[in-house]
Amino acid sequence: MDYSLLKKDLDERGYFRVSINPCIPLLENLRAKIFSVNNCLSESKNLGKISDDRDIVNFRLKNQSLQYLGVKHLWNSSALFSLGGHPYFEELLKSICKFKEPIHNLQPVLRVDLPIKEQSRFSQHQDYAYNCGSENSVTIWIPLQDTSFKEGSLLVCAKSHLNEVYPNKKGIIEKKFKFKFENCDVKYGQAIIFNQKLVHASGYNCSDKIRFSVQLRFSDLGCNEYKKRNFPINTEFKTLKYQNEIK
Repeated sequence: MDYSLLKKDLDERGYFRVSINPCIPLLENLRAKIFSVNNCLSESKNLGKISDDRDIVNFRLKNQSLQYLGVKHLWNSSALFSLGGHPYFEELLKSICKFKEPIHNLQPVLRVDLPIKEQSRFSQHQDYAYNCGSENSVTIWIPLQDTSFKEGSLLVCAKSHLNEVYPNKKGIIEKKFKFKFENCDVKYGQAIIFNQKLVHASGYNCSDKIRFSVQLRFSDLGCNEYKKRNFPINTEFKTLKYQNEIK
């Protein structure tokens, strides 16, 4: 793998795709945990067995609050923390992004985007606007299945990271700023690594499958700019709320 080309993409376009094959067993483990947790909660209320994506969608129709509670429990699962803590991610950050000392901005985040009419999508935003990490901070976006336009792949605006931080309200960029987005399709066993100043948005899931994804956000303790700010820590879970819907 030519890491220099990937670093060039990160610097010039703001993102790149990369294989994460060593992490596939942990992706499989997390998928299994998602269905196990949903099944446990559903059966606790005699709402039926959960064995596939359609069952989770039906679970939400029967008890939306309990289904969402399952997502929040999964945020604290060993399966998610094990994936987020895989050393391969820090190896990539050091080898490609030239991080000196990678550190998580936040705990890992799991998103569960169901193929329903009212989807919890995030409008145009920059992760950097609601994190307080290093200037070279990145987000690693990891799908738990093949993700294309149909599944609602991530919408990115190439080179938008070069314009610093846009005016925003609670992270969402003002609508007067217009961007040319492109779908960033990702295969299972791949990840997108993007600069946290890259403008991006959620895609719309028009498939019949759930879009499961994990976000890891990293800063670099070796960044001089971060050092000048005395290495502030994001002490609150400041990411946009999973359940907030955009129109």
